[in-house]
Amino acid sequence: MIHRKQFIIAACALLVASATAYGQANPKAQQRREAITEAVKAIGLDQEQIAKIREIRRERPPEGTQGRARREWRAGITAKLMALLNAEQKTKLEEVKAAGADSKAFEGAALLGLAQRPRQN
Repeated sequence: MIHRKQFIIAACALLVASATAYGQANPKAQQRREAITEAVKAIGLDQEQIAKIREIRRERPPEGTQGRARREWRAGITAKLMALLNAEQKTKLEEVKAAGADSKAFEGAALLGLAQRPRQN
């Protein structure tokens, strides 16, 4: 009888612990959200622009696109994203880029597709 009670208590404790762990946010996803929020504030994007950026970022290249064609497709996406920004926002974006890849705003801009991370060799 004692073993059964211990088993039930242990099972309940495990259930509570797993539910608590499941409810916590993924730390990496939280960092990404914070970086994007920082970039949105730094650049001064409005909600309409954010929605359009999301829409553009969902576009995918045609099946089998590689090499030069893929680079051209990416350049087109970048051009669409940059067309959403006004002159003041473009200036602010350049300031974010100048701050460097270590800044949270730069990371957010890269996640939005407005900046390109330096290649790591």
